[in-house]
Order: sequence, then C-alpha cells, then structure tokens
Amino acid sequence: PNTVTFGGVAATNVVLVDDSTITCDTPAGTAGTSVDVVVTNSHGVATIPGGFTYHDRPTVTGVVPGSGTSLGGTNVTISGTGFLNFGAGASSVSFDGAAATNVVVVDDVTITCDTPPGVPGALALVDVVNANGSASFVGYAYHPTPTVTGVVPPNGPAAGGTSVTITGTGFLVGGAGPVTVTFDGVPGTSVVVVDDTTITVDTPAGVPGASIDVVVSNANGADTLVGGFTYDAGPAVYYVRETGSDLETGTSPSRAWRTVGKAASTMLDGDTVYVGAGVYTESVTETTDGTAIGPIRYIADVDGTRTGDAGDVVIDAGGAEFAFRIDDSAYIVLDGFTIRGATGGADPAGIQVRSDGSDNVVIRRCRIYGNQKGLSIHDGGAATIEDNTVSGNAAEGVELRDSDGTVVVNNLIYGNGASGLVSDSDAGLLVEANTVYANAGDQIDVRTDGTVTVRNNLVTDGLAGGIVKSGGAAVVTSSGNDAWNNASGDWVGTAPGTGDVSVDPVYLDPDGVDGVLGGANAVDDKFQVSPASPTIDTGAGVAASIVLSDGSTLADRSTRWDGLRDGTGSDGPTVDMGYHYEMILRRVPSTDVNGDGIGDLIVGAPTENAFGSGSGAVYVFFGSTGPLVDRASSAADIQLLPTGNGAAFGTSVTAGDVSGDRIPDLIVGAWSDNGPGANRGRVYIFFGPLSGPGPISGASADVILDGIVNNDNFGISVAIGDVNGDQILDVIVGSDGTLGGASNAGGAFVFFGGATLTSGSGAIADVTVAGELASDFLGNAVLAADLNADGTQDLILGAPGANSDAGIVYVFFGGPGISGGSAASADATISGVVAGTDFGGSLAAGDLNDDGSADLVVNARRTAAGDVYVFFGGTGFSDQTVLAADAVVDGEAAADEFGADVSVGDVNGDGVADLLATAPQWDSANNDVGRTYVFFGGVLFGDTPAGAADVRFTGPNTTGYEFGATVRTTDLDGDGIGDVLVGTVRGTGFVHVFLGDPALADTPVAADDVTFTGTAGSAFGTGLVGGR
Repeated sequence: PNTVTFGGVAATNVVLVDDSTITCDTPAGTAGTSVDVVVTNSHGVATIPGGFTYHDRPTVTGVVPGSGTSLGGTNVTISGTGFLNFGAGASSVSFDGAAATNVVVVDDVTITCDTPPGVPGALALVDVVNANGSASFVGYAYHPTPTVTGVVPPNGPAAGGTSVTITGTGFLVGGAGPVTVTFDGVPGTSVVVVDDTTITVDTPAGVPGASIDVVVSNANGADTLVGGFTYDAGPAVYYVRETGSDLETGTSPSRAWRTVGKAASTMLDGDTVYVGAGVYTESVTETTDGTAIGPIRYIADVDGTRTGDAGDVVIDAGGAEFAFRIDDSAYIVLDGFTIRGATGGADPAGIQVRSDGSDNVVIRRCRIYGNQKGLSIHDGGAATIEDNTVSGNAAEGVELRDSDGTVVVNNLIYGNGASGLVSDSDAGLLVEANTVYANAGDQIDVRTDGTVTVRNNLVTDGLAGGIVKSGGAAVVTSSGNDAWNNASGDWVGTAPGTGDVSVDPVYLDPDGVDGVLGGANAVDDKFQVSPASPTIDTGAGVAASIVLSDGSTLADRSTRWDGLRDGTGSDGPTVDMGYHYEMILRRVPSTDVNGDGIGDLIVGAPTENAFGSGSGAVYVFFGSTGPLVDRASSAADIQLLPTGNGAAFGTSVTAGDVSGDRIPDLIVGAWSDNGPGANRGRVYIFFGPLSGPGPISGASADVILDGIVNNDNFGISVAIGDVNGDQILDVIVGSDGTLGGASNAGGAFVFFGGATLTSGSGAIADVTVAGELASDFLGNAVLAADLNADGTQDLILGAPGANSDAGIVYVFFGGPGISGGSAASADATISGVVAGTDFGGSLAAGDLNDDGSADLVVNARRTAAGDVYVFFGGTGFSDQTVLAADAVVDGEAAADEFGADVSVGDVNGDGVADLLATAPQWDSANNDVGRTYVFFGGVLFGDTPAGAADVRFTGPNTTGYEFGATVRTTDLDGDGIGDVLVGTVRGTGFVHVFLGDPALADTPVAADDVTFTGTAGSAFGTGLVGGR
C-alpha cells in the first residue's frame, strides 16, 4: 500500500488512481510553510522537497466606518489580509451572524459590503470567511434608534401651530442625520434638533378632540409615542333648520335642531350656530357669555352654503315682547337675520339687549321690521350695530340707553313710526355713515347727557327734526353730514359742524317700484345716490378709514345707483359720506367663489391633460387670512375640467357675481371645445359657492354658452362688467373666429347677468358685435370700463388683426340701450397705424393719472420692441389713433414683445392705479428670459421708456423661460395693497407672486414671495385672476 506524508504528517483518504496518480487529503499544517511531500510503498520512497505550501488564513484588522444605523444598509470597508490571493475564493461577511450584502473583494487586503440590520446599541462581531478559513473582528457598533418619552405641552389647538418640545434619546448623536416628526402621519414644521434628547417642532392642523401618535424618525430608525398629543376639541358648530328636531344633536345639517332657542340654551363661548332659511316663530333668549376670542355666533345661512337651505332666515316674535333678547351676556354676534313681530309685552322690540353685562354685542346685516321698536339696547356697552336695515317699525328704529362706547355704522334706518335713532345717556357713541330717512320722529335724537359723534351720515326727509340735541347736557359733535328737508329743522339744538351740508342727495328711488317704503316691502327700495349727487366726495373723512367688525372697510362699498364701487369712474378718488347701499349689493371679493368672504386665486392651465389630451383644467386656491405659502396645482382646493379633449379649457378665466345672488361665480373659456361643433368653443359658468376638491366637470356647470358655427373660437377671451347699467354684472365673451362667415373676422357677445342668464349658443346673446373683415380677430381681447365718465361701464373690444394687423380697438358706450351689430357701428374707435403691430391684443383700464376717470391701456406687442399706449378717459372720449395716445411706453430692445400682457392696479399703496406690462422675450445673458415692468400712476403720468420703469421683475437666466406671459394685480394677502401676479406658461408653468408694498423695488423671480406651480406642459398661468 501507498502512504503519503506532508511534512512528516500522514495524509488521509489516500487513493491509488493508476500507476502514475494518487489522490489524498492534506493533513493540517502551519500557515505560510512549504513542506516535503513523501510517497512510500513496497518499492521504496519518493520525495518532492517543498512540494506543498500551506496558505495563510484571512485576517481582519478594521472596519470603516466603525458604526452605522441598526436598520442596516451602511456601506463599510473591511481591511485585513488573505481576502484574494492563494486560492481564497469567494468571501462571505457576517455581522453577529447576519449576512452582509453586496460583498465585493477589492483586493487581498480590502472588502466592501453593506451591513445587515442589527441590534440597536450592540457592538457586533464581524466575520470574514473564505476558502482559506475565517477571521473575526469585534468593533462595529450599531447606532441606537431614537426613543420618544414625552411631548410638552401635550395638547393644543386643532388649527395647528403649537410649538412643542419632544424629549427622548438618539435625536442627534450616532449619525442620526435629518429628523422628521409627524403627528398622526402629518409632518410638523420648524423642526429643530436642540440636542440628543430634545426636539422642538410646530404641530400641523388636526382633528379637533383627537389624541394622535407622535413619531420621530431619523437615519437610525423611528419611535412612536402613542397618543402623545391631543388636539383641543375647540368650539362647536351647530345647525338649525325648519326640518330639524330639538331631540336631535344639532351637530350636522342632517341632525339639525328645529328652534334657535335650543341653540341658545346649549351654546358656550366660541360656539357657532348656522340657521337655515325659514320662519322661526319664537322668542330667543341668550344668557351665556362668549369671549373676545370666542364669541357666541348666530349666523343666518341665507346662501344655504352651510345648511343647504337658501333664503331669508326669519325670527318672528309672533306678537311677543322680543324675537331675540341678549340678557346679561357679553360677546354675542347676531348676523344676517330678518327680525319681526315683536309687538306685545311691557317694552317690545325686535332685538333687545339688556343689563350691564351685555357688552361687546355685534348686530350686523340684519333686516329689522314690523316690530314696536326695531333694536333696543339698555346698558349694553361697546355694542356694534352695522350693515342693518331697520324700517317699518311702529316706534323707534334704534333705541340706545346707557350704552357707552357703542358704534352705529353703515345702517339704513328709515320709515319708522317714531325717531330713527334715539341716544339717551350714551357716552362715547359714534354714529357714522348711516342713511337715516323719513322717520316719523326726529331722525337722530340725542337726549339727556350723552356724548355723541355724528359723522358722514345722510339724514334727510324726516317728519320732525334731523340731527337733534334734546338733552340740555348732551354733547353732539357733527361733521360731514348731509341733513336735508327735515320738517322741524335739519339741526335742532345743535349746530352744523365741519363739512356738514344741507343738499338733496338725489337718491335713486327710496320707495321702490311698489311705492311702499320699508318694512316687508323694502326689497325694492333704492337709496344709492346718482353720479351727480352733491354728497359724493364731501364729508369729514375717507371711506377706507371706516373699519367694520369683520376687518373690512367702507372703501369697497357702493353708494352709486350704478353699483360701481366708490372711487371709480366719475365719482372721484374718495367718497366721504353716504356709504349706505342696498343690502343685496353687499360687496364681496369678486373671486370669492367658495363664499367664505376671502378672495381666491384662480389659474387656468389650457393644455393640462387631466381629462384628456389638451383638455385643459382650472385650479382654485382658496384665500386665507394666514400667511401665503407655495402650492402646486396638485394641492389646489378645487380642480375643474371640461367635457372633452382638446378644449383648451382655462385659456381665459374671470370671476364675479353674474347670477345676481351676491355670491361670485366662476367663468371659464374653452375656445377649442368641440362639444357644440369643431372648434366652436364653449364658456362654462359655475355659480358660487363652489367646494372642492373635485374634479368638478364642465357638464355640471350652471350655464353653458356655445359658439354658433365651427371655428368660432368662442371663449378665446372672457370678461365681466355691467354694460347695461342694471347693477348686475354681465358676461362678455370674445370669439375671434368665423363669426358671420368671414374667416377670423371675429366678434363678441354680451349675455346680461341675473335671472335671465341661461344656457344656449351665441344666438341668444343680448348684444352681438361682428368683426368688419376677415382676419380682424375681433374679440381676441374684451373688457368693460367706464371710459366716457357717464357712470356706466362701456364695452371695449380688441381686433389686433384689423387693418393688416395694425389693429383697432372698438368702444360701445354702455347704458340700458346698448346694442351691437357690426364693429363699424362702434361709438368710438382707436386705430393702430403700422401694419403688423397687433394693436389691441391685450386691454386693461384704470385711473392712471388720478383724475377720477378710467383710462384705457392697449398693447402693440409686435412693434420693434413692443409698445403700450394709454388713452385718458373722460366725458369727451371719442375716435382717435395711436398717434394721439396720452402716454406711450416703449419696450427696451428689439423683439422683446413688450406689452404682451397688461394690467392696472395699485401695487405701491399710494391710492393711485399703476400700470403693469410684460416682455416675455426680453433677453439677458440668455434669450427670452422675460421681464415684467411697473410704472407708478399719478397726475404726471406720461411717456416713459420701459428701461425707466419704477419696478422691474426679472426672470431667471434660463433660455426660453418667458417670464411674463400673463400679469394681473390683485390683493392676495389682504393688506389693502395690490400684489403682482406674473404667469410663466412654458414648461411646468408658474404663477409668481410679488406682494405689493410702498417700498416695492426691482426683484428677481428667485426672490418672489409666493409661487404656484403647475404640471409639465399644462400652460399653467395662461388664465389668471384672483385676490381679495
């Protein structure tokens, strides 16, 4: 037999294969040594000196980094020897027995791999194994996971914003990296890792009353504190409906109570009840206090947005002493009710406020009639009485006694059977901006020893005295009033003061069509004054200085018969007295499409593919009294979509109350909508209020207007304005296609607003204007503004293709008799003179020279650099050409397309409108970067080169960005100053917001205040309107 030894040690499993071959297994040996191999059998001995060498075993000398997350996945480098040479073969690596992944043998002394998950805080044993053996190394540390032990404070408002401190461990050391904190899955904000055991964070908004989990996450893992934070339950909201039951909970419209009294017996400070339309025959008594930050609020849901029941909300006393009584209760708000029927008892009044504890009560927007007295406050300090109509009561309209610090503002008090307003021993009473008319007793009667300021009121046609001091010790300060035609004298016992006048205010029609003054028949009574009224721009103050309880001012209110806001058109820059207007005309932000009293931002994206290829979309971002923040279209509050592909829905958008219900409506143009026929176009009108998130289909629009023939391009532009003078906004639609059979002659349609506004084609329009010639593109831009200063807005139409693209703007003067026909029948035309300049492609209007009349702004983007022309409005407005423009603004450089879009608004807060114009193809270091310019308005407004603009907003240094495709000015943040909105429709599409400021200065787009972002290829920002 054969024996085999290696260094004198016998091998095992020796097998003689043939005369020249033996196999065997080597015995153990010393690493790194070469030994003799000896074969012995009966024939003798054979030796191979140094014939076999024992390989080295692997060694591990280090792991870098030496620590990492217990979640695994840390890429480490292992150093040592014997990883590759001498037949090491494949290597495996483990950490405390768990296999590493992505093992790579770099060379004989280096291995890389990714760590497996491990035990937090453990020091792991690292093993490397290959064909030559194994090696171990103790020294890789797994980081500890974070732990959460507490949250202080443990509760806060559901609105969010509570700054809390989170305690625990593992927040900073051990490679923790960035930290996130979530509350019920919603990230907190302003996260600060103070040290390894402390984090501060602001809570997000949450569900009132919910106890939620708090989770801290970092690179080393996450930990949850179950129920770690509780959102305060917050004020309750209740509902009352005619169909409700007092056996219900009152917590939703479907579980509404039946009586307002049930709410009064239930509500606590901060609670609100919404009362649906109907007649509630009861006497309601409120005896619970609200607080300054949490008043108890009774809201009449006349619009039905909360309860679903729209219409008048009436509390009828049914012959009892009162309909609503506030008894020793502070901080109560009564808003929007009709109050009637209080005729019995000892001292009947529709609304009674009694006792020294009934302070800081607000009575607003109520209609109070058919009672013995309308509103009676005894011993109720610092009350606010505003925006109410008090008429047709048998005795006094408003009675105040020992109600110090009360404010009576912007009320209509008329046709009552005794005095309109009686003040008895009221210290510090302010009576301002009211209309007091035709009351049987003294109009305003100050008795005993009160101190009363009577300012900026219309006090006329009383059956006794006007402004009367009947108390010998009373002090009356009168200023800026119009007291006229009062039977016993306009000022009795007191004298007129600064700015007081005695003139006929020229009301429109106080007793209305039915000839019945006030009471139940008050709906048609009209107390606006005509544009020629001598009360306009008189008085002792300015409307903007009179602040109502909701924070708004009277600057936006209308006294004029045409319904236009004060300070526009022919009535001058400020209106100082006679603020009262019909309750039905109460001004709300024109873009408040969700009915919450705050303007919303509306953005069109006409090539958005959300519905189908090129269908388009419109996004609504609700306004807020809080800070404005960047938002994407995916986070919009409402998305609206058309009914078919390729509609270009959102090319044009506008908003305003065209239905006449006091709630703004949303109007969307879709010029290539094929629903009515190939490229006929369509306009969708969605009546407010709207709610999201949608998508809301165009099929659900309240009114759908269609083009008449194929290729009409109906809806290429939309606008609103009261061009027939009926005090309701009308819908104006541009259609620059084949109206009348001439290719692209274009045209425009006006659909009168109000109850008659209904679906149909352009054939049902109240006014139709057709382009004169083919390729005029009339209606490419449409606008309404009072250019001839007659108090009615005019219809203004751009035709940039007319006269071989020299362009013409046509003006049809507004009024009850406004009619259309051919563009050639316009009352005034403004003509371009150079072919190819596209004069009239964008229009805007506003009082740029501060003379009290609206001025017209017209672009001509295709002159050498682009130009903007301004034509001052006034009584002599008539035919002219661009050569007669009152001001010309020239672009900076050739091909800038300066004036691509224009807008007007006060963006520096000086009370005068400013001009904005864009140049989307302005070049910096790269081509077509884009720039937007602001030119401040004033009495010296005139010719200005774009390079001398007061403010410039400049796009990024990115070729083809085209910053400034669209521009608008609106007050998004509610500070009373217009903000600049600039649309960039290329690529993703953005709307950049630059907040208006008296110190407004040059700003690059990177420093904008807010950015709204669309989706790729959506042309987000093409349609644009918004603001408070």
